[in-house]
Amino acid sequence: MTTEEQLVELIQDAYGDPGLDLHRGHQPVQDVLDEVLGISHEELHVRMDAGQGLAEVAEDLGVDPQELIDGMVAEYGVAIDTLLADGTITREEADQYLADLETAFEFRVTWDGEEATPTYSGLDT
Repeated sequence: MTTEEQLVELIQDAYGDPGLDLHRGHQPVQDVLDEVLGISHEELHVRMDAGQGLAEVAEDLGVDPQELIDGMVAEYGVAIDTLLADGTITREEADQYLADLETAFEFRVTWDGEEATPTYSGLDT
């Protein structure tokens, strides 16, 4: 990650792909899902094919959905830290991007299967 434009794309990607139904393209965050949920990729597919979203899977397993959100933010947030460290963005911008990233992952984890995926175009200036 070397540009702010790439960061905006990363946050948009965090919302997931609505064309993939409840799965929303969980492959990019699979490591976090495996670690936090403690189930196989195959079992996750079975549960999602049965109509469970990520939050429902987590709750069914006794995991707070916020743990999923926090794990994904931590993994993707490294890109924000990189741009902050190299001076591409300011601390204030980094904080806002981090909040926006959390919002995106919260949407992904709690998606009800119907709400339209927001379009992320970057920070409001």
